[in-house]
Amino acid sequence: MTFSMRASRTNIVLSLSCCLMVSAAAPSTLAAPAAKKKAPAKAAAKSAKKPVSGANDHIKLLDDGTRDMIKESFSQAEAKFKKALAQAEAAKNTNHQLESLVWLSASLEKQSRLDEALALRQKALELAKKTFGADSSEYALQLAGMSSFYTKKGNNAQAWNYIEQANATLGKAGGSAKHPITGAYCAIATARIQNLEGSKGLADQSYKKSLDLLQAAMKENAPLVILISKEYLPVLEAIEKTDEAKSLKDKISLAEAAGTTGSANTAADTAPKIQTKLSGKEFAKIVGEAKQNMIDKDFDSALAKWQKALAMAEKEGSQKKLAYVYFKMGDTYSLKDEKEKREALYKKSALLREKMKETETLGMARVLTRLANYEITNKNTDEAKRLLTKALEIETKQKASDGMIENTLRSLASACMMGKDFGKGEEVCRKLIVLAEKDTSPVAETKKAMSTSMLAGLMMQSGRTQEGLSMMQSMNGKLTPESTKAYSNAVAAQFAAVENEVDASEEKSMGIAG
Repeated sequence: MTFSMRASRTNIVLSLSCCLMVSAAAPSTLAAPAAKKKAPAKAAAKSAKKPVSGANDHIKLLDDGTRDMIKESFSQAEAKFKKALAQAEAAKNTNHQLESLVWLSASLEKQSRLDEALALRQKALELAKKTFGADSSEYALQLAGMSSFYTKKGNNAQAWNYIEQANATLGKAGGSAKHPITGAYCAIATARIQNLEGSKGLADQSYKKSLDLLQAAMKENAPLVILISKEYLPVLEAIEKTDEAKSLKDKISLAEAAGTTGSANTAADTAPKIQTKLSGKEFAKIVGEAKQNMIDKDFDSALAKWQKALAMAEKEGSQKKLAYVYFKMGDTYSLKDEKEKREALYKKSALLREKMKETETLGMARVLTRLANYEITNKNTDEAKRLLTKALEIETKQKASDGMIENTLRSLASACMMGKDFGKGEEVCRKLIVLAEKDTSPVAETKKAMSTSMLAGLMMQSGRTQEGLSMMQSMNGKLTPESTKAYSNAVAAQFAAVENEVDASEEKSMGIAG
């Protein structure tokens, strides 16, 4: 059975606001798509009014308040929601009043002003019943919200009472198939009671049901989906569902890194996507500005530009551009030392390339190398070696520069040393020595000495002590502070040159080169 996707913006906004109201330790409510039922005459007349100019102001206030809530700036959010409520009451717009009441109560709850919040929630409950009826999904949603409120208060008896009423009302309105978002939040409210009572296994089932319903009705990166995912994550960790928890954590990190506020809080679009060809110069300009921001170490400005580029790529429907931008955003978060977001973005870039069957490109090799370095940091040396070996295969096939291959070999040597894979490590070091012998730069001898010293260290660790010591002694005088500094500078310059090399290759394939 399919369900109607004609959800009003009112209901989608209500759903997120209710979620934010008491997420995690502070449970909340969620809104459902508007039921197609006959409302009382007066209410119907109100809801039938055409949008006026003030509607845009109302939407902006709620959107801005939403961003404040996500940033945990609750007092700022409160001020915006109060203004939105005043406007809605002046316009006698029932839907806007309901939105504003729920959002305002959310901001108050987050500030532990529970008595004030409860008064607003009760007002919203009464308004939903009066406007949509006692058998509506909207009323069921507010009942579920009351259940979550009493879970937060520790009154489980009241919480169970309200969720039972909510489920019964939802059934009369057509059930979860017709109203998936309300169904999701009835499941969330149930999960919160179960979690509080220590029934983690049951809570796991209820949270999973809620996410399944939400993801069928909304964009996968909608703030509501991400907020409930964040609430669900500790449950998965508590019952040691490690793989599922890791997958959910990656999804959260990706959504937070790519941005989840504003327009992302909408129902899923079931219509075919219309690809719009954007000006290559326009996209290239944003990319160039973002890259310059990164060079200038203005990472926040760079992220703003990358997010703009991401929106442009999504509008165009260009998977190549999306893969490129996700990678660059990963690099930016890496420079900001936000490791989880970095990894999630790199993985998303790799996944898109796999879906496009663009797995034998220098861009893919670069993504694999980044992911491998992340694994080295986490001491997952076997996975790092696997990724780096694949990257080398691609680089060799695509006739990458010696600099790119050298960078990858250097990372592979580190992984081998850390993982005590002496045989593989020796093979890699010898390849680095060959490349150093081909090098004509001023630091060629230092590169060879560095690789030789690494090889000597591997020999000594593997039990070939005398051979390793002899090789190490042959390097005496070749690694001075001055030569080492020059080597470090040369490696940094080589890395930058390789980045430009791969960028040029990727940008050419996207049609934005030059």
